[in-house]
Amino acid sequence: MSAFEQTVLGDREVLEVLSNHPDLLAIADAVAATQRRRRRRLPLARVGIVAAAVVTAAAVALVAPWQGRGAGFVARALAALGDGQVIHIVGASEVPGQTIIDLSSGAEQPVQAGTEIWFDGSRGFERTVTRIGGRIADEELQTPQGAWTQEGRVYTCAWIAAHPVEATAARVSCNPSGDNGTTPRNIPEPLPTLDPALSGFVSGYRDALANGTATREGSGVVEGRAVEWLRFVEQPQADGNSPEPVVERVAVDTHTLKPVLVDMLVGGKKVGETRIVSIETLAPQAVAYSKPSQASPAPVTASVSSQQTVMPAGAAAALGGTLVWAGASIDGLPLNQTTVDQIVSGYGVSSGLPDAHSTGVELVYGGPADWNAATEYVTVKESTQPQMLYGLAGPQRQPPVAGSMLVSSSEVMTAVPGTTQAMPTGKTLWYGILEQDGMYLSLEATNESLLLDSARALTDFQGSK
Repeated sequence: MSAFEQTVLGDREVLEVLSNHPDLLAIADAVAATQRRRRRRLPLARVGIVAAAVVTAAAVALVAPWQGRGAGFVARALAALGDGQVIHIVGASEVPGQTIIDLSSGAEQPVQAGTEIWFDGSRGFERTVTRIGGRIADEELQTPQGAWTQEGRVYTCAWIAAHPVEATAARVSCNPSGDNGTTPRNIPEPLPTLDPALSGFVSGYRDALANGTATREGSGVVEGRAVEWLRFVEQPQADGNSPEPVVERVAVDTHTLKPVLVDMLVGGKKVGETRIVSIETLAPQAVAYSKPSQASPAPVTASVSSQQTVMPAGAAAALGGTLVWAGASIDGLPLNQTTVDQIVSGYGVSSGLPDAHSTGVELVYGGPADWNAATEYVTVKESTQPQMLYGLAGPQRQPPVAGSMLVSSSEVMTAVPGTTQAMPTGKTLWYGILEQDGMYLSLEATNESLLLDSARALTDFQGSK
């Protein structure tokens, strides 16, 4: 791999890649909560890892398109938004493939995601806050002077051109070769833009229909409300990076004339559904565009530097005296292995932070813990802190309230011999995340019953205290 990665991936490509990975699609779905295309952040090139693709620049800004009046349907739709310069949108959706289960009652509820946007096209300001399960997952401010997230300034091509030396030190580039040069150049920051579906809405249905951006797709009913459906199609990119078109369908309430639901489909497959909780316009002075508070650095790599097989009492001692386990057996599967992991978490070269060292414990019931084996198994991994290595990373992978567990599953895929294609094996693995007695736990099981039985059996090891 070159010291510098290629610049960015298309948003549509990201959705296609993540559509079979519910845990990762959670963030993509949340960001699509109002189904808009945002600028992408350049990925950082780091040795041994591939950073997730983040935001590229949008080309055209909207300048208060909802201002002005037409006749009939368009006039009433625009009037429904109000006359403010800033458009304010609140969207809600369910994180695909994730539920929260109350371990005592068995009650199950989906994980909620929400995105809130304040957009001022005339001044080039956009503030976005994305929440997963009530926790802030992402916050971004875009301005004509650049963009910022909780991780700091976004490395855009405009910033890199103006700061070539600093960009080279940070190992980011807009050139495949990674050569930024040394002479600063002034490139204007692109202004933010709304997604075609919502931009078409706020600029008037008549224009969207006339220029071919949208087509009417008939009437329907959404949650008891009569709606008209509009369809927007983004064609595949000419470079072939996104072979499937993205289709966005917007349901508009026929009485309030406001959008109530947005669907996104990739290659005919539905990958996101968002409820529009509210949409309105505000005066510019009513909105504060402050930079996001900088979050604590999160690790980007994790590995086991050493592993030791021990008895449960030794595992409890390694964790400071406390071990949460499910007893000597689970549903007839005996505890076959207990190991202590010495974990190294890295924060990346650009962070300037040293590696962090911590301890974790893995318990294997049944097994071996290999999806390719015919035997059933359960693994319990735990530590006194959330471990990226154990799958506890980011707001979408944090334990819910005490007494409940975050549950997800994935179909096991395998490579077709002699090709790069993947095919399903017919097997499904189940995952659970929870917190108990100050320990952060990650469970993996070969079926849902085993997963739930294991979580309900968790208790303090008798020698822990």
